[in-house]
Amino acid sequence: MEITTDEQTLQYLWEALQTEPRRPRYHWAEQKFCESLKRGWLFYSDIEDMLIAMDSRVDSGGFRIMPLVEHMGISFEEVYFRPRAISSGAMRFDALRPEYYVYLLIQLERVGLAVDTARYVDIMLPSILPRNRKLFSVAELEIFWYKRTRHKQEDVVLYTDKSLRYEEYGDPLKLNSGFTLTLGLDAEDKPFLLMIRAPKYKPQRAPVEVSCPGCGHNYHKGDPESSMLHRKEHKKRMTWLQPQALPAMLLERAEKGPFAELVTCDSPAWKHSEMYNRALAFKREFHYDFTQWKSPNSGREDPDVQGYLFTGEFGEIIGACAFRNRSDDPEIQKWGLQWIWLCPRERRKGHLEQRWRMFRQRFGNFLVEPPVSEAMQGFLKKQGDSELLLLDRKP
Repeated sequence: MEITTDEQTLQYLWEALQTEPRRPRYHWAEQKFCESLKRGWLFYSDIEDMLIAMDSRVDSGGFRIMPLVEHMGISFEEVYFRPRAISSGAMRFDALRPEYYVYLLIQLERVGLAVDTARYVDIMLPSILPRNRKLFSVAELEIFWYKRTRHKQEDVVLYTDKSLRYEEYGDPLKLNSGFTLTLGLDAEDKPFLLMIRAPKYKPQRAPVEVSCPGCGHNYHKGDPESSMLHRKEHKKRMTWLQPQALPAMLLERAEKGPFAELVTCDSPAWKHSEMYNRALAFKREFHYDFTQWKSPNSGREDPDVQGYLFTGEFGEIIGACAFRNRSDDPEIQKWGLQWIWLCPRERRKGHLEQRWRMFRQRFGNFLVEPPVSEAMQGFLKKQGDSELLLLDRKP
């Protein structure tokens, strides 16, 4: 965390943090907080009193709370007591919501002040922990993480002039509280930087961006959140990269024979979902801008497209392709083959060749829409269907 401040605040913190605060009045400050919690807001005047009660070093002209709070990204809001019906005005107060007050305590503790943050986190956590809470404010997120990250965060750096950020500093000074202070002085012996290191801080390796060799998903190794998202995405992608037997397809095959692979606007939702997943895989592999299958749930929105799900011996879906009706386009007689995608392990095994004659019978002299890979051009040449290529068509 980096905070821009003034020379007076730097000098004061450097000296104050090396002294012991007077006997704290934690119980009084907690009572005051619980009273404000019922009201839903903490007034600025009360916050000052509560902070001074916990750490007497805050009570000084050398330490101004408001400017420091603003640089921490915490904003006071204007609140008003409910006016009387006959009143034409209302009393205004600067106040913080309770969670942002606790967020302020977390930040002040990182600066090295003894503000009894853990107690207030315990008070607020019951309202944050329920599983039905899906979205957090920045304050709630910091409260949620607090017990796991306390005294382990990166350095807090306060400076007056960012241009001097990488000048030479003095020797680190370790305090009885476990915090380590480092002061930077300019050519005139005036402080321009104060670095505050947490007691349990250990340099962390920067997350490294890697690509999963199995599913191709890019994620940051060393970042738990990114790794968790990768595991979720990996499981999803492997359903089409390494497909397994699909009972629904086996039933379709038993009822409809070779037409089981056909997907039209009247096909069941699960077939459209399978088509969408293969179109999505095609988009990702070839870095296209959009997915060429409109809906993962229904074909009602796009009646001009027909798809085929390529299936294996046990009903596993190993690939797909899509044909679009182009009867309004003078360049295309009727149908255009938009895309074909097969899972890597099934490529060059003749799956397209086995179905090619059936495609020609159903869609006639369809054209293969660009961009067309060299492998596809070679396939068409082998089939004697090079005239189906639409190489000059503009997208």
